[in-house]
Amino acid sequence: MKNTGTKEITTERLILRKIKLEDAEPLLASGSLSGTLEEVKKNIEARIKDYESLYTYHWVIEYNNMPIGRVLAWEVNAYNEYCQLGYDISPEYRNRGFMTEAIKAIIIYLVDEADFNRVYCNVRTNNISSNKVCQKAGMTLDGVLRKHFKSNIGFDDVNVYSFIKDDLKRD
Repeated sequence: MKNTGTKEITTERLILRKIKLEDAEPLLASGSLSGTLEEVKKNIEARIKDYESLYTYHWVIEYNNMPIGRVLAWEVNAYNEYCQLGYDISPEYRNRGFMTEAIKAIIIYLVDEADFNRVYCNVRTNNISSNKVCQKAGMTLDGVLRKHFKSNIGFDDVNVYSFIKDDLKRD
């Protein structure tokens, strides 16, 4: 695995880039980051410092010069060459293909350039939109983790989706 860190990625409609302090207000307004404006700024400052590590993979999704969401690769495991993706997008930009476009590009980057063997997502089974994002991004449903995430009404089942290096050969 090559630890390449967060590099800018350009897609047809999006720029996937490192977070900047100027992103605080739009990401707070969109619900992508929560807290007071000062808390969000401190959060962003910490994330900017995290970029010093090549194990940090955290992108802001920019559309028409506006940050509209984020994608984070976490649980980075260098030995086993995998990471988990987490993502969010402002409600007004949902169901327009932006997240699928971002996830596809980031998966290709992580597998092809950063040399991860496996990129995966855990998605609540009742989160229809997020399940569709994983499917449209070319991920395979590996299975279900029963009662995996706690919610306000109990525990939710989770679908596990993955994209592995061998999947590049299929495309």
